[in-house]
Amino acid sequence: MFERITVKAPIRFRNPADDREGSGETMDISANGIGFITEEKLLIDTKLEIYINLTHHKSSIPAHGKVVWVSPSEEKQQRTGVCIEEQDLVNVAQQVLYDSEPKNLLTKYKI
Repeated sequence: MFERITVKAPIRFRNPADDREGSGETMDISANGIGFITEEKLLIDTKLEIYINLTHHKSSIPAHGKVVWVSPSEEKQQRTGVCIEEQDLVNVAQQVLYDSEPKNLLTKYKI
């Protein structure tokens, strides 16, 4: 099991197959990807372009991934897990840790 880091940040995403867009809020990040809440109904295996908006960044952090699980959450929302492509995950993890945690955690998480 991978350690999850709680991260609350606005997120936007787009399905490149049908150009549908949506938004939500990240819940956590792990070595495998990102968990977030959204009102959009996403299906497992849907590929997404993701943009995470962290507080100290002038622009959003881009990433690409695939929906690997979905779970109903609060009213009209679903919790969604996305496996992020490896080359994007390192960048996302570095930016998230830099934005929300003391810099020494970059060493702790070997990023």
